[in-house]
Amino acid sequence: MSDEVVALDVNRAFLAQDGPGMDTHLLVGDATALPISDECVDTVVATEVLEHVPSDSAMASEISRVLRPDGHLIITVPNDGVFGFLDPTYFSPARAVLRIIGKETQPIHRHYSLEKITTVLGKDFRIEEVSRTGSWLHGVCVLLVQLSRLTGSKRLERTFNSIGGYDYQLDYGKAAYNLAIRAMKVRRQQPSVASERP
Repeated sequence: MSDEVVALDVNRAFLAQDGPGMDTHLLVGDATALPISDECVDTVVATEVLEHVPSDSAMASEISRVLRPDGHLIITVPNDGVFGFLDPTYFSPARAVLRIIGKETQPIHRHYSLEKITTVLGKDFRIEEVSRTGSWLHGVCVLLVQLSRLTGSKRLERTFNSIGGYDYQLDYGKAAYNLAIRAMKVRRQQPSVASERP
């Protein structure tokens, strides 16, 4: 197993050295046009990214391109569950309030069901493990953290982050706030070449 890590973000400010002892390469790039060679990566980890890109299918295609056959994808996205409306960057009234108080929201922010993300990943991937975590409490804490920042109270912000973080670890099934998937890139069969007859 290699200790070599590539950290990629569209914004250089968000790139940071992680993982002591790991050889980390920092790349500025777009998830829908990865500056990485074909089939040279063992594992891709994409947390809370797919929902923000203009074309989620283009991102899935790029991940498939850079992954080696039998390579793994670990991806997290907001779950399209009953508590999705609590997401302040997804629910229209909450987005309006954030704009009024001067907080920027992501211009693109989708939620995914398991069926939808399976469709986006397509035939290149086989889903091996699914986890659905966080409840309405996590969603409420996300909102309360935003409000705490307005008041400037670091103590409240830490408290709500802590409560939300604990709730985020619990599995709530289809009602969950978040969807995490581990998938494997399917090794495609090479087309057989018919022998030519003389």
